[in-house]
Amino acid sequence: MLLAIVLVLGMSATGMGTTAQAAARVPIVTGEFAYEFMPGATTFIDIDARGGDVPRGSVSYSSTFLPAFWGEAECVTVVGSDAWISGVVTGGTPPGDEGVECYGWTLRVHDGGTPGTNGDLGALLYYTPELVNAYCEQADPSYDWAQLPLIAGNLVIHSAR
Repeated sequence: MLLAIVLVLGMSATGMGTTAQAAARVPIVTGEFAYEFMPGATTFIDIDARGGDVPRGSVSYSSTFLPAFWGEAECVTVVGSDAWISGVVTGGTPPGDEGVECYGWTLRVHDGGTPGTNGDLGALLYYTPELVNAYCEQADPSYDWAQLPLIAGNLVIHSAR
Protein backbone atom coordinates (compact mmCIF):
# COMPACT_ATOMS: atom_id res chain seq x y z
CA MET A 1 0.00 0.00 0.00
CA LEU A 2 2.82 2.40 0.86
CA LEU A 3 4.44 1.74 -2.51
CA ALA A 4 1.28 2.86 -4.36
CA ILE A 5 1.19 6.14 -2.43
CA VAL A 6 4.83 6.88 -3.29
CA LEU A 7 4.17 6.28 -6.98
CA VAL A 8 1.17 8.60 -6.98
CA LEU A 9 3.15 11.34 -5.23
CA GLY A 10 6.01 10.92 -7.69
CA MET A 11 3.68 11.30 -10.65
CA SER A 12 1.99 14.29 -9.07
CA ALA A 13 5.27 16.13 -8.46
CA THR A 14 6.39 15.51 -12.04
CA GLY A 15 3.06 16.70 -13.40
CA MET A 16 3.18 19.91 -11.37
CA GLY A 17 6.65 20.74 -12.68
CA THR A 18 5.54 20.22 -16.28
CA THR A 19 2.48 22.44 -15.78
CA ALA A 20 4.56 25.22 -14.26
CA GLN A 21 7.08 25.02 -17.09
CA ALA A 22 4.33 25.12 -19.73
CA ALA A 23 2.71 28.13 -18.07
CA ALA A 24 6.04 29.98 -18.13
CA ARG A 25 6.44 29.61 -21.90
CA VAL A 26 5.32 33.01 -23.12
CA PRO A 27 7.08 35.41 -25.48
CA ILE A 28 9.44 37.76 -23.64
CA VAL A 29 11.09 40.94 -24.89
CA THR A 30 13.61 42.73 -22.68
CA GLY A 31 16.36 45.26 -23.10
CA GLU A 32 17.77 48.71 -22.62
CA PHE A 33 18.96 50.22 -25.86
CA ALA A 34 19.36 53.34 -27.97
CA TYR A 35 19.04 54.17 -31.64
CA GLU A 36 19.69 57.36 -33.56
CA PHE A 37 16.49 58.68 -35.12
CA MET A 38 18.43 61.29 -37.10
CA PRO A 39 21.86 62.85 -36.57
CA GLY A 40 21.95 64.23 -33.03
CA ALA A 41 18.52 62.81 -32.15
CA THR A 42 18.95 59.70 -30.02
CA THR A 43 16.09 57.60 -28.68
CA PHE A 44 16.48 55.55 -25.47
CA ILE A 45 14.16 52.60 -24.76
CA ASP A 46 13.85 50.36 -21.71
CA ILE A 47 11.48 47.44 -22.33
CA ASP A 48 10.38 44.50 -20.19
CA ALA A 49 7.31 42.80 -21.66
CA ARG A 50 5.77 39.34 -21.58
CA GLY A 51 3.02 37.96 -23.81
CA GLY A 52 0.53 35.23 -23.07
CA ASP A 53 -3.16 35.31 -22.26
CA VAL A 54 -2.74 38.59 -20.39
CA PRO A 55 0.23 40.54 -21.78
CA ARG A 56 2.04 42.65 -19.25
CA GLY A 57 5.13 44.77 -19.00
CA SER A 58 6.41 48.26 -19.34
CA VAL A 59 8.32 50.54 -21.63
CA SER A 60 10.05 53.81 -20.93
CA TYR A 61 11.00 56.25 -23.65
CA SER A 62 13.31 59.21 -23.58
CA SER A 63 15.15 61.06 -26.28
CA THR A 64 17.29 64.05 -27.03
CA PHE A 65 14.43 65.69 -28.99
CA LEU A 66 11.06 64.79 -27.35
CA PRO A 67 9.77 64.68 -23.76
CA ALA A 68 9.96 61.36 -21.89
CA PHE A 69 7.02 59.04 -21.33
CA TRP A 70 6.38 55.53 -20.03
CA GLY A 71 3.64 53.03 -20.54
CA GLU A 72 2.18 49.59 -19.99
CA ALA A 73 2.21 46.79 -22.57
CA GLU A 74 -1.17 45.57 -23.85
CA CYS A 75 0.06 43.40 -26.73
CA VAL A 76 3.24 41.34 -27.16
CA THR A 77 3.70 39.37 -30.39
CA VAL A 78 6.89 37.48 -31.27
CA VAL A 79 7.55 35.91 -34.68
CA GLY A 80 11.02 34.36 -34.81
CA SER A 81 13.53 37.09 -34.04
CA ASP A 82 11.02 39.94 -34.55
CA ALA A 83 8.68 41.40 -31.96
CA TRP A 84 5.89 43.95 -31.77
CA ILE A 85 4.95 45.40 -28.40
CA SER A 86 2.21 47.98 -27.98
CA GLY A 87 0.42 49.73 -25.18
CA VAL A 88 -0.72 53.00 -23.70
CA VAL A 89 1.11 55.95 -22.20
CA THR A 90 0.63 55.94 -18.41
CA GLY A 91 2.97 58.75 -17.40
CA GLY A 92 5.20 61.54 -18.59
CA THR A 93 4.31 63.67 -21.60
CA PRO A 94 2.31 61.89 -24.32
CA PRO A 95 3.88 62.38 -27.75
CA GLY A 96 1.97 63.99 -30.57
CA ASP A 97 2.12 65.85 -33.84
CA GLU A 98 0.69 69.29 -34.52
CA GLY A 99 -1.21 69.52 -31.25
CA VAL A 100 -2.71 66.01 -31.40
CA GLU A 101 -1.71 64.02 -28.33
CA CYS A 102 -1.15 60.32 -28.87
CA TYR A 103 -1.66 57.95 -25.98
CA GLY A 104 -0.66 54.71 -27.70
CA TRP A 105 2.72 53.37 -28.80
CA THR A 106 4.09 50.39 -30.73
CA LEU A 107 7.66 49.20 -30.51
CA ARG A 108 8.97 47.04 -33.38
CA VAL A 109 12.28 45.31 -32.71
CA HIS A 110 14.56 42.70 -34.27
CA ASP A 111 17.06 40.63 -32.27
CA GLY A 112 20.22 40.06 -34.32
CA GLY A 113 21.06 37.02 -32.21
CA THR A 114 24.37 38.16 -30.76
CA PRO A 115 25.14 39.98 -27.51
CA GLY A 116 25.18 43.75 -27.75
CA THR A 117 23.85 45.77 -30.65
CA ASN A 118 25.17 43.64 -33.53
CA GLY A 119 22.24 43.12 -35.90
CA ASP A 120 19.61 44.50 -33.49
CA LEU A 121 17.06 46.95 -34.89
CA GLY A 122 14.32 49.02 -33.29
CA ALA A 123 11.78 51.77 -33.75
CA LEU A 124 8.99 53.16 -31.60
CA LEU A 125 5.96 54.79 -33.16
CA TYR A 126 3.06 56.42 -31.39
CA TYR A 127 -0.61 56.42 -32.27
CA THR A 128 -4.02 57.66 -31.34
CA PRO A 129 -5.93 55.25 -29.08
CA GLU A 130 -7.91 53.54 -31.85
CA LEU A 131 -4.70 52.34 -33.55
CA VAL A 132 -2.68 51.42 -30.46
CA ASN A 133 -2.62 47.62 -30.92
CA ALA A 134 -3.32 47.32 -34.66
CA TYR A 135 0.26 46.67 -35.82
CA CYS A 136 1.11 44.47 -32.83
CA GLU A 137 -1.90 42.22 -33.39
CA GLN A 138 -1.20 41.93 -37.14
CA ALA A 139 2.53 41.22 -36.62
CA ASP A 140 3.13 41.51 -40.35
CA PRO A 141 6.86 41.39 -41.15
CA SER A 142 6.17 42.60 -44.71
CA TYR A 143 5.01 45.95 -43.27
CA ASP A 144 8.50 47.17 -42.56
CA TRP A 145 8.59 50.61 -41.07
CA ALA A 146 12.01 52.19 -40.67
CA GLN A 147 13.72 50.10 -38.02
CA LEU A 148 17.05 51.61 -37.09
CA PRO A 149 20.28 49.93 -35.99
CA LEU A 150 20.85 50.05 -32.25
CA ILE A 151 23.86 52.12 -31.22
CA ALA A 152 24.02 51.08 -27.55
CA GLY A 153 22.62 48.47 -25.17
CA ASN A 154 21.13 45.08 -25.90
CA LEU A 155 17.80 43.60 -26.88
CA VAL A 156 16.65 40.02 -26.21
CA ILE A 157 13.60 38.31 -27.71
CA HIS A 158 12.46 34.88 -26.50
CA SER A 159 9.66 33.17 -28.40
CA ALA A 160 7.11 30.96 -26.63
CA ARG A 161 8.55 27.71 -28.04
